[in-house]
Amino acid sequence: MISSTKNPRGIKLCIALCVAVVGMQSPAAFAETAPMSPADKVATHVMQGFIKHDFTKAETDFDDRMKQALPPDQLKDKWDKRTGTIDDVKMGELHDTPYQEYMIVWVRTIVGQHYFWTKIVVDRNQKVAGLSFSPSSEKVRILGT
Repeated sequence: MISSTKNPRGIKLCIALCVAVVGMQSPAAFAETAPMSPADKVATHVMQGFIKHDFTKAETDFDDRMKQALPPDQLKDKWDKRTGTIDDVKMGELHDTPYQEYMIVWVRTIVGQHYFWTKIVVDRNQKVAGLSFSPSSEKVRILGT
């Protein structure tokens, strides 16, 4: 028997082995098992529309005021100004921040080797009530380079 109260070294070995096995898992492996919040689902749907250049799809989650303020053609213009001619756009991690009756979802938006933050404000009806893009001057760090 490896671990017993008579063999504290065996217990330490067992704990070290468990830590090593868990440490080999990528954080993404754990994140995939966590359920997405309703606001994250809305933000993901909007971002999928942006990335695929399907701005009508992205707008389906907008509330009425947002639909009037940013029709699909204007939404496309704003997205294109942010991403330029680069088609290599990916969605990174999401961070939620509650604010009054809203949930603000920050989405790391990776464009080539740079990224910016897409801020999607989701109301209690799971509709997008606000949207903005915040620049970042940092490059995406690629492991192993």
